[in-house]
Amino acid sequence: MTGRQLAIKLGVTPSTLNRTLIGRSDISSEMALRLSTALDRSPELAGYARSL
Repeated sequence: MTGRQLAIKLGVTPSTLNRTLIGRSDISSEMALRLSTALDRSPELAGYARSL
């Protein structure tokens, strides 16, 4: 899956996803849940649960 495809699946722009992935934006609990659903992982195992 490309970054663009993931962004579409998450309902965000590619630039928003990029800022999140490189650490310029914090990961909200909502985004952590979206990522976990999109990637079929639990937020804790995927390492982005710090804001939950």
